Amino acid sequence: GPYFDHHPSQIGWIKGVKSVEEARQRFDAWKDRIDGVKVYTSIEEAELVDPCNALEREEDADGCWRRFANQQLASDYAELFSMLDSIVYLRAPDLAAVRRWRLEQEVERPPHQRMEAAALDRFVAHYERITCDMLATLPGRANWTIELAADHGITEIVRRDSNRTRSRS
Repeated sequence: GPYFDHHPSQIGWIKGVKSVEEARQRFDAWKDRIDGVKVYTSIEEAELVDPCNALEREEDADGCWRRFANQQLASDYAELFSMLDSIVYLRAPDLAAVRRWRLEQEVERPPHQRMEAAALDRFVAHYERITCDMLATLPGRANWTIELAADHGITEIVRRDSNRTRSRS
């Protein structure tokens, strides 16, 4: 499955940083300027117990992968997400739309690089739990949520102000 292997100190995510210590100093300075925006947090431990699809049931029966991915979301990714000043969330209608749209993207790739439908289903299954959780929770955290229709059109734009009040456009 996918492997979470990128820590900011390993991928040079800050332009011009020459050392891990300099990256930490810049990170701490940026963190002080952030106003508490939370992009995505880890999933409650109790929600990880039962597999959400066949992939988890057959290849992660003990929940090892689920717990590892969740731990990454709670640590390194939480730090990265906390550096964002604001969030614009493009919200798909549902997981079926995410899969369909990803399949549409495959058609645009060179034939030798395309995933077959079965491989694509497996790929999407790795992210099903996180995707479904984001569909349910991220609109409550994002500064802007752009609701998308099945045809990719915009059905609604919702703005959340600093008081967590949501207004619709």
